[in-house]
Amino acid sequence: MKASLSVASITDIINRLDAFKSNLDIANENVISTLINKGTTQAELYNARAPQSGLEKSKIIGKITEHGKSGYIALVGDNAVYDEFGTGEEGAADAHPLKGEFGLNPYNSGPYVSTHVNVLTGRHYWIIPPGQYTPGTYVDERGYTEGIPSGKQMYDTSRYIRFIKDSVIEKEFNNAIKKYK
Repeated sequence: MKASLSVASITDIINRLDAFKSNLDIANENVISTLINKGTTQAELYNARAPQSGLEKSKIIGKITEHGKSGYIALVGDNAVYDEFGTGEEGAADAHPLKGEFGLNPYNSGPYVSTHVNVLTGRHYWIIPPGQYTPGTYVDERGYTEGIPSGKQMYDTSRYIRFIKDSVIEKEFNNAIKKYK
């Protein structure tokens, strides 16, 4: 960009730089929006396939905050921590990669703890009170369970976002630069 040393030329450069900055701000907001929206959609898919420990399935929420400058994706619900990290023998057998980083209880815990040990196998199991579970893959009709594997919904979502972020950033900022030229 060439400019003469005149007030009009310098004013034009300042206006063009302001427009470029505005394009970059919009690109940044588009990056946040795209990552939150795509991440939320992917997290919902992960959550639909993940084992669930309670009557109420954990839910995914994604929210754009600070007028588009930030955002988050979260797993919410009464049993979300158990659904993400797993419980019992099943959770320990399919451990969450970050379990040790959060100061969480050992795997022989869960939302409804009544620990027993099978004297034949040495494995821990729980008896969940009636009305607190739906019989299925990890809980039998008597309410006995050895826990659930970790769902890793948020862990897998964070890996997905890290995988797509460079291409999303590149696309949005290239678009901002093209608008400037």
